[in-house]
Amino acid sequence: MRTSTDISVTHTEDSHLLRLVRDLVAIPSVNPATLDEDPSHVGELRMVEYLDACFRRLGLTVERLSAEANRPNLVAMLKRGSSSRHLLLEAHTDTVGTRGMTVDPFGGEVWDNRIYGRGACDTKGPMAAYLTAIHRIIEHDLPFDGILSFAACIGEEDGCHGARYLMKSGFRADAAVVAEPTTLRLINAHKGAFWWRLIIRGKAGHGAEPALGVNAIYRVGRVLGMIEDDLLPALDQYHDPILGVPTVNVGTIKGGRKTNIIPDECVIEIDRRTVSGEDPDVILTDFLCRVERLGIPAGDVRVEEVQRAFPFITSREEPVVRAMADALERLGEEVSPTSVNYFSDAGEFAAAGIPSIVFGPGDIRQAHTADEYIELDQLERAVPVLMETVMRFFNR
Repeated sequence: MRTSTDISVTHTEDSHLLRLVRDLVAIPSVNPATLDEDPSHVGELRMVEYLDACFRRLGLTVERLSAEANRPNLVAMLKRGSSSRHLLLEAHTDTVGTRGMTVDPFGGEVWDNRIYGRGACDTKGPMAAYLTAIHRIIEHDLPFDGILSFAACIGEEDGCHGARYLMKSGFRADAAVVAEPTTLRLINAHKGAFWWRLIIRGKAGHGAEPALGVNAIYRVGRVLGMIEDDLLPALDQYHDPILGVPTVNVGTIKGGRKTNIIPDECVIEIDRRTVSGEDPDVILTDFLCRVERLGIPAGDVRVEEVQRAFPFITSREEPVVRAMADALERLGEEVSPTSVNYFSDAGEFAAAGIPSIVFGPGDIRQAHTADEYIELDQLERAVPVLMETVMRFFNR
């Protein structure tokens, strides 16, 4: 782990943006669904309290919406003029866990023009760029006619719960820009995700007499073979011209209690990335039919749904897409909208009828890593893009 003596940065240490990122990284906000995490690191409430104070100092109207106990969303709003035209900027407040990190998760250490720590890339760095853009719009009294709001939502890392609650509360806007690390690319489409847990039962017995039991791990082995040899090739038929082919991945497997006991249960967790037009209920029905054909009795098969996240595609002709594309072009950044395979809160907003895009500094390949970081150069370049996008959206 680096120490403060390793800091070598050409950027001004007391800059608003740098201080903001370091402040946000220093606040633990690990998603409560994370296993084996220090309880003192868990929960987004401290982030909400910090953001609440920031926005009140800027003079915005602030409201907390309790998505879950002690896990509120926060919505801050700035209204100018008489227009009801409404642009939502959004970022999630939770991070993944800190186990196995090789840098101080909450140190916000700076060296080689990077800021390190959990959430530096996903998504406290991008959030800081959004907050700084709002701050500069207010500081320079930039004119617009309409409503600019910022939502800080809980629970994106395990299924976009906060964004889903925000939509169920009736909140709406004319467009949304969602903070994620996109290397300053304009993302107008991404896949969805459907996760489920498959529990296969067997019959316990002594390992010396395997014929007297039913090995649940062997049964799951047949399921794994089916996924690799049968299900994977079948996904090609769902090819989407923008999002590509859906994917499936078995992310975890747990089974057995002791070497000399026939395992009576085995559990796998499945991650199925979806494209437009796919129905999770149909996906699961098809999967269970394939399992049934393996000869595993239905009574020994149980499914627990873990999460659903929506895919989305926003037309390039939508005003929010055109506003950011024009901003990127004017500032000399890459312009062409593109799609990604991961999901975000944008899927929830788009499903509720809000044209949405995803944008931010940082590289998704650094998200969730042991030495998570974000480049200071990208942070600084993101701010004028966001400011220009806001101005162009309201003044088109």
